[in-house]
Amino acid sequence: MKRRCIFCKIPNDPESNRIVVENERLYVIEDIRPCAALHFLVIPKRHIFDCRSLHASDLDLLNEMETIGRKVLREHGASDNVILGFHDRPWTSIHHLHLHCIGLPFKNCWSKSSHSRPFFISLDKLRKRYEYTCFQQMQRHMT
Repeated sequence: MKRRCIFCKIPNDPESNRIVVENERLYVIEDIRPCAALHFLVIPKRHIFDCRSLHASDLDLLNEMETIGRKVLREHGASDNVILGFHDRPWTSIHHLHLHCIGLPFKNCWSKSSHSRPFFISLDKLRKRYEYTCFQQMQRHMT
């Protein structure tokens, strides 16, 4: 836990009532500046700086984040029209990995632009990047 990180503090604060869902590794909160009617953040309890700080071994964490994010969106009435992704450097506002789970439509054009390229990387694109990294690591070990 990083002492100054707000996302490290939330699950350890007995006064916090922001958590929507929680398990051993993750928790979900509503975004305090939602860009759509449904906008949740799935946050690992382990401090991970951002989406570029992940390792190939974190693929299962990404999959779990997706599963929980989609479940929360469904439970709150979202259609299948959703966006899942991360802000990428240098547009990261809080330096603790968090998956944006957004039930469309966006509230306005600014909200849409702040959750699209180059500011934002989709979960699928990030997962492909790390799957490729895993593949490269396996190839190196085989040669």
